[in-house]
Amino acid sequence: FLNEINETEITRITKTLKNNDYIKDVLFISKEKAAESLSKIIGEDFLNVLDGKNPLLDCIDITLKPEHANLDKFKELDFFLKNKFNEEINEVKFHENLIEKINYNMNKIMKFISFFSIILFVATIFLIKNTIRMNIRSEKDIIKTMKLVGATNDFIKSPYLKSSIFNGIISISISTILFLSISFFVNKNLNIFYNESLLNIITFTCVFICVIGIMINYVSTLVITNSHLKKIN
Repeated sequence: FLNEINETEITRITKTLKNNDYIKDVLFISKEKAAESLSKIIGEDFLNVLDGKNPLLDCIDITLKPEHANLDKFKELDFFLKNKFNEEINEVKFHENLIEKINYNMNKIMKFISFFSIILFVATIFLIKNTIRMNIRSEKDIIKTMKLVGATNDFIKSPYLKSSIFNGIISISISTILFLSISFFVNKNLNIFYNESLLNIITFTCVFICVIGIMINYVSTLVITNSHLKKIN
């Protein structure tokens, strides 16, 4: 802010920004507080060198909501502040390079998640199909006997479906651990910066893997067992 701005104007600007849909938080930092923080960082009171004169200005720290934390939105906010509060604001600063890096990393994460999900889906279907086929073939005579004594297909399918849920939980646990391990490995080697948006994506992916994994196991088992049981007279 400019030195001439009063507290009423600062309050008005802060309130206007807080009402913005894509802004999560607005924090006012007085020049006295800024000087105190800077002194702690450098380890001494720098104002002594300046004969007690504080060259810093009052400012506000703006945090955008995770879903809006992209370079275009920051530029839009920069334009908005400079035009609407041109007479009150001295300068608008945001870390463009850091934001670009975050966006770039988010794209890499999304590509990795998509690739990982496709591989996981194909591998799951393949394993389920082959496992059930081998189980039914090995128990073909038992299934025929069960049918002869009046067992329904639903009764015969029951243990396979229960097993699919149990196996699904185990495979999901392994997949989630593997996914998190790979994510942190990628972060360590590619220097990916984890912000709230990326963590939300990873959390969503883990939940998605859990829910979809159980559904895929159950539905696939149901379809495949139906198909093979029809072939057994």
